[in-house]
Amino acid sequence: MLKRTQLKSNDVLLSMAGTIGLSVVVPQNLGEANINQAIARIVVNDNVNTFYLSTLLSSKVGKIQTDRLSRPAVQANINLEEIRALKIPLPPLSIQNKIAKEVQSRMQKAEKLQRQAKETLEKAKAKVERIILGEEEK
Repeated sequence: MLKRTQLKSNDVLLSMAGTIGLSVVVPQNLGEANINQAIARIVVNDNVNTFYLSTLLSSKVGKIQTDRLSRPAVQANINLEEIRALKIPLPPLSIQNKIAKEVQSRMQKAEKLQRQAKETLEKAKAKVERIILGEEEK
């Protein structure tokens, strides 16, 4: 695997082509993987919470910057030099951690609500099917 494109856990990835500005943190359990030229791999030092950075890049603040830099063509894109020029507000690590924890907590709640909604919908579908088949009174 090519070393420059090989992913490590906690790398921050940023889309550079097509839908620009989407960001994620590489999970611990990904295994061996590489990226292509449409994805930027951002390696940060210990003073930056990777989830904070990814959240910021995906936020309105990050989107405004990447949209401003993108060049519309058949497929919009930005380059690594432009990504390096992004203005990233870096509060103290304790504040980054607090922001990241809050966002992660809300994302977990949202995922739980989505699972519950899916289960409720599946139960409702099953009940309607039983009613249609005459297996249950209306």
